[in-house]
Amino acid sequence: MNCTIYKSVSEFLDINEPSLLKSESEHNLILGLADSLSRGFVASDEALLLSVMRNSAPVGQAVRNGQEKPLAISRMDPASVRYLVDFLIEQKIPLKAVTGPIESCQSFADYWGERTHRMPKLHLHLGVYELHHVSFPLSDGRSLIPIDAVSRETCLEYVLGFLADCFPNEDDPHRESVEIVDRQRKNKTLFFWKGTDDIQPVSMASNSRNTRNGATISLVYTPPEFRGMGYASRIVAALSNHCLKSGKKFCNLFTDLQNPTSNSIYQKIGYRKIGESMHYTLPQF
Repeated sequence: MNCTIYKSVSEFLDINEPSLLKSESEHNLILGLADSLSRGFVASDEALLLSVMRNSAPVGQAVRNGQEKPLAISRMDPASVRYLVDFLIEQKIPLKAVTGPIESCQSFADYWGERTHRMPKLHLHLGVYELHHVSFPLSDGRSLIPIDAVSRETCLEYVLGFLADCFPNEDDPHRESVEIVDRQRKNKTLFFWKGTDDIQPVSMASNSRNTRNGATISLVYTPPEFRGMGYASRIVAALSNHCLKSGKKFCNLFTDLQNPTSNSIYQKIGYRKIGESMHYTLPQF
């Protein structure tokens, strides 16, 4: 086996996209990051794109779009995972976190702990969901509005709320929220749920990235005072339908398996669980 680091996104996709597309929703993070890098939606100067090769064929992939971001890994066998960990440690490539399909990510975390003598910490256990047809909730008279129709201050407030709920240990949530809002505004991928009489939006969601056939929904957030009224269901249904109408064959998203509410509402609008993913923070070697 050997590890190949790619100098360009196009080279990475030429070699690795066919195998990743066999489980497109499961690998939506890797494929979506590669797509965003190729389109200039995210900065590429610190990107890491590599694959584990066996007999000149890829048997695993890993992508990271910055040193502060988690390494997204694909499904791969335990021997390939161990080879990848050995390579990363030997090359002294710094990593803060790893995320990917549950079996591969668990193997990565276990072997990382064995090699560094410091065990990674489980941060998130996620469900991977996929939707092909939308089951719409009852209308509440509100509609999907683009980020340009919402003030920057409101966007920052909602993204900060999302980070506080989902990533409470974020080192610098204000800086991260500014980066997210600037990127979402530039790419026009963030949406809000709002009625004509509403003073402010009641919910938020993003079509954060895309793969060849799918669209990924993320950044789903409803302020505490608006929760329990079905707004998240409605905005995710509307945004998913928007993506399908734009030509995508399916949508996908991640949910925290410790949050039964979100898992339930997504299933009611047509999402079906197709797998599980883990996110570990890594002690440094």
